[in-house]
Amino acid sequence: MALGIGHAKLLLFGEHSAVYGSPALGISLPLRLSVEIDSRSKGGVQLRGIATEEVSEIHSFISYVRDRALTPTFPHSCSVAVESNIPRSVGLGSSAALCAAVAMALSPTLSRLSTDLWRNADMLERYFHGTTSGIDTGLALSEGVSAFYPTPNDVPRSSRLHRTTATILVGTTARSQSTKELVTAVRNRVESGDSTVTRGVEVLGAIAQAAIDRCDAGIGDAQGIGDLADRAHAILSGLGLGSLLLDRLINLGKNSGALGGKLSGAGGGGAFFLVFKGVTAACQCHSEMIRVIERENLPARLHGVFEVKGGRIVDRSSDRSRAMSRDSQS
Repeated sequence: MALGIGHAKLLLFGEHSAVYGSPALGISLPLRLSVEIDSRSKGGVQLRGIATEEVSEIHSFISYVRDRALTPTFPHSCSVAVESNIPRSVGLGSSAALCAAVAMALSPTLSRLSTDLWRNADMLERYFHGTTSGIDTGLALSEGVSAFYPTPNDVPRSSRLHRTTATILVGTTARSQSTKELVTAVRNRVESGDSTVTRGVEVLGAIAQAAIDRCDAGIGDAQGIGDLADRAHAILSGLGLGSLLLDRLINLGKNSGALGGKLSGAGGGGAFFLVFKGVTAACQCHSEMIRVIERENLPARLHGVFEVKGGRIVDRSSDRSRAMSRDSQS
């Protein structure tokens, strides 16, 4: 029996620009997906914990893994159990977490931080996205805050940023297109010589580097990171990667105390984050946004308040629950 685990990811800065050689900054969220492979089971591949509508795709994915000749390869007769609290298709890296977990379960002798394990996971993610940057699987296999620097024909060079301090609120909305479709659309515009897109991608890369420099230096200036997030979001929206609902939620958050915010990932809706000076302000904003989402039945979800402290990610959602309890008693 072998167990593999992959984490959710949140790309803070560098989406789209990382494809063209710029750095990126991301965090591994304390949401996870686990894969347990038991080769003692006989009678073909038996799936457990898989939603009915996902069974066909998982079987196709397993065939893809076998075709890649991973060593050791996927056993032909086994049971596969998948458990996950990572929402799918909203930009939090559910497919990267699955690939990381499978690669880990198939290669239990490799360290979680092994570059070979990362390469295996990234190779598997091509099933879902075609061309990959390696960033999502890198975050799925790591913890905390990481900077990524693309390298030709290999997974990126990564660096853990242990001095980072921040508080963020993470949410998601429905997406209009897949990651593959959105990345391809930007690439087509770059290759066609669209100067607006080319310049936008260059500035996004510069913003990502500026954010990495601040985090690496341990500059605890939430307003500075919030300003960089606002700048990046404006560019991404200008490239047609935003959505009306996502923009509305970010503005709602800023009106409720956030210092800035942006979409995270390929765009078209999906994941977003808001930056705060501290946990209390973030929890208050979380409660206010939940009330609006529920009152108007918006197709959006908030996944919690996370404190980045010393490069580690701590879920502060329980702080929000205690605050709401005190409010109800007063």
